[in-house]
Amino acid sequence: MGSGQSKPSSATYEGPKKESIKQHLAILGLQGAGKSTVVKQFTKTLGEEEISPRDMNLVKADILKAVLSMTKFVLNHVIESLNAEQQESVIFERMYDELCEREDGLPDSSSQPLSTALDVVDSIVNMISSIWHQHAMKKIGEDEKKLMQLQETVPSGEKEQLFLSGRSFFKRIKEVMAENYSLSHDDYTHTRTWTRECKEYKLAHKSIPGKFAIRDVGGDELNRHHWSKSIEGSLCCMFIVSLSEYTKKSESTGEAKFREVKRILWQLADGEIVGATGCRPKIILILNKQDLFRKMLTSKLYPLHKSCEVFKMRSPQGEDESDDDYVGRCEKDVTDYFLSMPASLKEKYRSDSTLVKPTISGHHLSCATDQELFKNIIGRVVSALREILNKGLNDVGL
Repeated sequence: MGSGQSKPSSATYEGPKKESIKQHLAILGLQGAGKSTVVKQFTKTLGEEEISPRDMNLVKADILKAVLSMTKFVLNHVIESLNAEQQESVIFERMYDELCEREDGLPDSSSQPLSTALDVVDSIVNMISSIWHQHAMKKIGEDEKKLMQLQETVPSGEKEQLFLSGRSFFKRIKEVMAENYSLSHDDYTHTRTWTRECKEYKLAHKSIPGKFAIRDVGGDELNRHHWSKSIEGSLCCMFIVSLSEYTKKSESTGEAKFREVKRILWQLADGEIVGATGCRPKIILILNKQDLFRKMLTSKLYPLHKSCEVFKMRSPQGEDESDDDYVGRCEKDVTDYFLSMPASLKEKYRSDSTLVKPTISGHHLSCATDQELFKNIIGRVVSALREILNKGLNDVGL
């Protein structure tokens, strides 16, 4: 595994498979939006195959990687906050160096299971547990606001997702990594892994004739050119947005992340990112990570109007506005923002009234890690697919 982070690689997309599956749903979104969690919920609810023991072992490797990354980041923060000459600082520096050395002894989980190095895994897990029992680390681990602040300072999207996943497991890493521990579905959905391949998952639902499948494609810049092939032949696509990224800047352009996401969403809606048919895809917008969005707002650390230039005029309405009212208003403002057509597109269609304007077919606020909540969204998406399919059959006289 090593102490460094692997770089995203561009996957090879082979296009739709030649089989009986006729209906497809494309899952799209920028890196870090939560697509992999959405896919996990679909496969859990409608999938035909159980997670194999091998896949579960890979998930455990991802959990260990996340907790390692988070632990090192917080430990480094503690070291930097102490005087270099303090005895405690020297002890923490030794811990950090030793943890990195042990991590270098882990096998590459993509080619070798962790079971080939159980002694190394056990030593790392024990050391992580010991580190989090140190007073300075324990104090941070028990302070949700401090963890939130540290997460906001993580320098890259990939490391931030690892930090977020690590927050779900660092207090129980010994339990989770025990050889006889079976991961729950909740554990499974709280792991974060980048989509580095173009994958298709078979699903089944009584209201959709025959088999159908979801297509999951990476959202980083190297993989976005595969989106058009994923869209080709799909009934519609779900576009996933991370609400919790309202504080972020685009790593490629430096603009507010929300501006970048909205621009790509409407490029998709307007048919700029299409398959060989050149048809606009029908889009269901999923505004994901609602739980994190609410926590960030109610913490008072990241008010919407100060954290995102897009909403600089949306300040709280004084002491009379409750937290629930403020959060509800922010959710509405953000939803309206993504559903409204960008000014450049408005001008395009204003200048030529013969053109048919692009639209977003539907939208939902969601927390993809909440299985019961997301079951309701899956039900609504399936209903929308059925309507789209029925309309298509009616259009051709069937």
